Amino acid sequence: MKTLLLLMLAMLLVSCGREENTECEQDNPPAECCYEGSPYCEPNNQNNTNNVNNSNNVNNSNNANNGCGACTEDQVCTSGGMCVDCIGDIDCTNNDDGRNTCTPNNECVQCIVEGNQGCDPDFPICVVDANDQETSCVKCGGNEDCGEVDASKCSDDQLSCEACVMDTDCEHLDNKLCENGTCVECRVATEATDCAGKGTGGVDSACLPDNTCGDTEAGTVTNCMPCEADGECAADHRCIAMTFDDPAQDVGSFCLRTLASGACQNPYRTPINRESLSGATAETYCGVAELLTTCPATLDLVTDKDCTMDDECGATGVMDGICGSLLGNMKCTYSCTDSAECSVSKPCSQTDGYCGGQ
Repeated sequence: MKTLLLLMLAMLLVSCGREENTECEQDNPPAECCYEGSPYCEPNNQNNTNNVNNSNNVNNSNNANNGCGACTEDQVCTSGGMCVDCIGDIDCTNNDDGRNTCTPNNECVQCIVEGNQGCDPDFPICVVDANDQETSCVKCGGNEDCGEVDASKCSDDQLSCEACVMDTDCEHLDNKLCENGTCVECRVATEATDCAGKGTGGVDSACLPDNTCGDTEAGTVTNCMPCEADGECAADHRCIAMTFDDPAQDVGSFCLRTLASGACQNPYRTPINRESLSGATAETYCGVAELLTTCPATLDLVTDKDCTMDDECGATGVMDGICGSLLGNMKCTYSCTDSAECSVSKPCSQTDGYCGGQ
């Protein structure tokens, strides 16, 4: 019978992966007394238990009489005989609170700051809560983690990237100005600074309606020439969206001179009252007769452009120009009802119905 008991004890020791430790029932036993499964040896004091704190160090409630016992159900035993939360991530998989990552200190946490371990693409940043020092996965740790111009600001709860509210929400991006919730390159009011040197060839350009800096040199576009912003137009001119015919067809935007800067001259004597492309308050400009012609057709007349057919005159794809006989030569012109709509040297012909006709 004694032999049988000794054999069973030996088997138990082998199953625990340990050799018998005679110090287990003595005061201050070695850490090797800790193991998984049924107790290897009973604690000397029933009130003495091994606990694992957040730093994963074993705390002994009775240092003077430190007996041994098994790890709790939510702990594992290290090769050195320490009861800890985990050895690897697999030991943390049963945590319902999201603490599924094992730290080098054998603690189950939601994530590890170094390398953002434990976080997924939706919430890729691991941060530490300043209050309880717990880690968690968030969308952003700060604005620098929000790289979209329409979502450059990290929310207060760090769970989303939001639209900017002020310029400082954009300072980490190339577009450093906040305009209506979007980080932009420029504003019309400050375009001289915002777009300095950003035009083609390094020239100063204008701020376009989409708050980007254009390619055209600021202040160089003359009367009835195409434009994208007021700042591109010469002095006393603004960029005005124009139409042709009835029903009206959009034909683009062109620089027109303000009536306030001086009386209108042929062939720009048709008043147009409109807001500018860059948002200047509506006022009257010296324009062309939009029911009859366009700026491109007018410029073809003024520059005495040669032609062989109507399609060669005026705006592309718009029936705004006429290839007609002017003093025996085929030149670009357009329909008119009054000489004020034509250049001074090519008055409106009531016979042919176009400027410069017979």
